[in-house]
Amino acid sequence: MRELPFSGKRSTSYQNCLDVSVILCNGLKSVKSQLQECKVAHRKDITKLQDQLSEFKRENTSLKKQIEDSAIQDSKTIKQYSDKIIQLESKLSDSENFVNIITGLNKQTQSWITEQEEKHKTEKDRIIWRSDELYKTIQILSDENNRLKAIQQQTNDQSAKSNKHFRGNRHYCRR
Repeated sequence: MRELPFSGKRSTSYQNCLDVSVILCNGLKSVKSQLQECKVAHRKDITKLQDQLSEFKRENTSLKKQIEDSAIQDSKTIKQYSDKIIQLESKLSDSENFVNIITGLNKQTQSWITEQEEKHKTEKDRIIWRSDELYKTIQILSDENNRLKAIQQQTNDQSAKSNKHFRGNRHYCRR
């Protein structure tokens, strides 16, 4: 009321005209109007926020579903990998057993080969010794054969001489 241009008038009749309740009612109407406008604006904001909340809830539900699906898929993948690991471990164990068997067989084979080499070396040494003995015997027999041939040749020569001599003396024998 002080802001009104005629507020400085001090007349009681004027003051009686101005009822404080009317002024207050007008002020209240103005505030109520402003509140109504704010309420409408706030309702729009609340509606927007509720729409956003609904969208977030849908996205949250969708993300939860995706997480559940992903967890199920991850569980399946983990199961597959676990099965594959068990399978590979089994193959590895089989391979290790196979390698152990092959290693054992290889050791046995190497032992047998070494044993056979020793036997063959011993047999070879025996054969070489026997061959040397036979060679010596052959040499002795060859020398003996040559000596016998020489004796036979001498005998043949003496026989031929005797026969010649005997033929030459034949005329004495007939008489």
